[in-house]
Amino acid sequence: MSWGMDEKALGLTWFDEIDDYNASYSFDKTTVWQHEDGTLYWAADSGCSCPMPFESVKSLDDLTPLRNHRDLENLNKHLMEKVNDGRYFLLNVNDMMTTLAKEIKP
Repeated sequence: MSWGMDEKALGLTWFDEIDDYNASYSFDKTTVWQHEDGTLYWAADSGCSCPMPFESVKSLDDLTPLRNHRDLENLNKHLMEKVNDGRYFLLNVNDMMTTLAKEIKP
């Protein structure tokens, strides 16, 4: 899934994503990618329908790595804020976190 960033040039492959189910003519996404070295990265972006999601991502430094369970906790905190705001479904967050927990080594 390609957005405003050049995933291929960054060595990234789309892994998982959650969208705001209420977004209309706008976007609010949290996306996870896997780098060719196996490292997972995530980012969140939102805006109106004019810009492309993640168009400001130019390097891996613009993304947040998921290397351990503390990183997963930080992502979960972000996602739960979106659930509490009514933007994301809890089921989608639980599915994403379950999948990611299997990928992250303790």
